[in-house]
Amino acid sequence: MGTFSSGDVVLVAVALGRRDAKKVRPVVIVADSGNRSWQACPVSSTPSYDSPSIPLDLKDFKEGGLDIMQESYILGGSLLTIRASDIIAKKGRLSDEA
Repeated sequence: MGTFSSGDVVLVAVALGRRDAKKVRPVVIVADSGNRSWQACPVSSTPSYDSPSIPLDLKDFKEGGLDIMQESYILGGSLLTIRASDIIAKKGRLSDEA
């Protein structure tokens, strides 16, 4: 898979709790951690009630987008480290204003 930068929205396989099961979820890359890994915030259809949640709509994308029919939220209080091997697909790129 290619290189990614801050503002890219990608689909990743994330672990659910302590189980080995993984689920595919969108995340927004916020920083490059080096060694083909990145810091990212998850995207959810439900805002967090105890940490910052940034509304996300299709108009916030410079290219591509998510298959969303309603507003989604970037969960700013949940920072994840993702590796290149976790990334399934790039869904788009947020505009500079988003």
